[in-house]
Amino acid sequence: MLAAVLDPLHIPATALGILNRWIGQHGLEPGSQEYGKAVLVGARERCGFARRTLFDGWIDNNLELADLLGVDQDDPAALYDAAIDAWGATADEHIIGHYAAITALPDGALRLARSPLGAPPLLHGRIGTTLMAASLPGAFFALGYPQTLDWEQIADRLAMDIAIDPAGSGFAGISRVPLGSIVTLCSSGTHMDRWYARRGIPATETATDDEVLKRVSQLLADACDAALRPANQPALALSGGLDSSTVADELLRQMDGGQVLHGVTFDASSPDSTGTMPGMFDREWPMVERFAKMHEQLRVHRTEPAQGGFDHRFREIATLAGTFNPGLAHFGAHHGVWEAARSLGCDWLFGADLGNQSFSADGRWSYAEDFRGLRWKRLASNLHGRANDPRPFWRKFLALGLLPNLPRALRVWVKRLVRPARGDVLAWNSPLSARARVAYRRRARDRGSAPAWEGFAFARSRAEAARRDLAEQDHECAEITLALELRYGLRYRDVTAYRPLVEYCMRLPTRMFVRDGVHRWLARELAKGRMPEEQRLESRYGRHGADWHAHMAPRESELLDYLERIERHPQLALLLDTARMKSMLENFPASDSSDEFDNLPYTQGLARGLLAAQFVGVVEGLNEL
Repeated sequence: MLAAVLDPLHIPATALGILNRWIGQHGLEPGSQEYGKAVLVGARERCGFARRTLFDGWIDNNLELADLLGVDQDDPAALYDAAIDAWGATADEHIIGHYAAITALPDGALRLARSPLGAPPLLHGRIGTTLMAASLPGAFFALGYPQTLDWEQIADRLAMDIAIDPAGSGFAGISRVPLGSIVTLCSSGTHMDRWYARRGIPATETATDDEVLKRVSQLLADACDAALRPANQPALALSGGLDSSTVADELLRQMDGGQVLHGVTFDASSPDSTGTMPGMFDREWPMVERFAKMHEQLRVHRTEPAQGGFDHRFREIATLAGTFNPGLAHFGAHHGVWEAARSLGCDWLFGADLGNQSFSADGRWSYAEDFRGLRWKRLASNLHGRANDPRPFWRKFLALGLLPNLPRALRVWVKRLVRPARGDVLAWNSPLSARARVAYRRRARDRGSAPAWEGFAFARSRAEAARRDLAEQDHECAEITLALELRYGLRYRDVTAYRPLVEYCMRLPTRMFVRDGVHRWLARELAKGRMPEEQRLESRYGRHGADWHAHMAPRESELLDYLERIERHPQLALLLDTARMKSMLENFPASDSSDEFDNLPYTQGLARGLLAAQFVGVVEGLNEL
């Protein structure tokens, strides 16, 4: 958690006191230093200070860099400072880690950087000659920056436009440093270098199955070793699937015999839930219990199922993060995992968020590849292997093989023809009013973007899938993670976001992920001996938010009353289609549907619209919202 202010006209002494208080308000000890006309302030619990650099995060290849640069391996800020001295603008290309860094340059500029794949948040802005950077928007407002909501950005997020610029913060005049980028703030303007995106997707790796498995196993071991180094008592968000269980097994292999790993799982509210969705299961806990029996050092804990509504603790996190992320409508149950880890005395919470983008990818882009290559036998085999897809074969052949290869405009037309009720995805699955939808369409047309569900199709190639995966890691997730760390007093690390592991898996050919109808082939091979065979071979997916209906149904009258209050807010009344949202609640379904597309307007559209109003209430300090 860090911040910096630079004013070429004077040293902003008052800013130092303000930022020290801002850090202290979050229960952290502030530290500071000056370099030229810049003042750098950070939380001592998580930041490192060097001669001119403030560093939040960690460096994984610190031993290698220490040998090259002659700097203490345990001082990431000094390592980063030395890397800039040695390599200048390309310093970040030599560093593997998870970090945000602010460096005051001799020419009076601020150099801001975030690592690829994942990083702590870092925002920037300016008022007159004063340059500012900080982890969260609250620092800007403490310094007197105008707290002006960007209503267009809020509408874009409610439209589920995943192609919008990740530099947007939700507030006018405040921008985000994208992942894998360097932003230089100086008197002449703002200059951005998206160096990681410029590198492109690496060429395909050529290796035998055994060589790949050996290499991935070693990289996973390296990732777990790096994660365990600073942890005294870790916990892991553990599911009944492949990714987190594989990580759990590897962590346990590297932990001392007397240590224990706490695995925390959230489950559906109803203990009688057996899985109503085709190809999915609602309950993780029975699989987690069987997995735990194979690992003596693993202690598993089930969170309170009653937690987990779409807005559970949303206001707390929105207040800390100062940002609106519609995805929090699906996050409620995760609070139980953080709460349990804290109550168990853990200092780190681990996850396996990028498993599906690395070793556990399912190879779904293969259908379009095989269709283009006229590899009909392989295409048929892999389509038949989609056990979680109840559609007849001919539908899967057209939807997964042909459709991704069509131009987007034609895909949109086909989908409207087949599913007319979902023809206008904004009217179907967003809370935006007719006026807001028209305005959004105009902006989207100008920048060449669209709602995520409009003309959606799986990627057409391994390279395209990798590009999508990288793009989807950006936006407001880092601010939310930092807010959760502050709320629960933990540090968080996605073990599978270890850059050498992700980059190696992105180079692997399609056959490593799907073959002979077996999806996630690499993950299943890697999992041999690590978990029960029933779990390793399970083709169904865990269904997130399976108990959404049980949480939302009892709140119908409460939410209708809330919509009445929303209608009294002038901007929200223009932004949201409150009449439709009321109708949805008044005609609330009697039960959860076995067709997920029937549920999405409630779990996404309605829930996200209500969260947008809560966020506005938090920002504007309105008790009625």
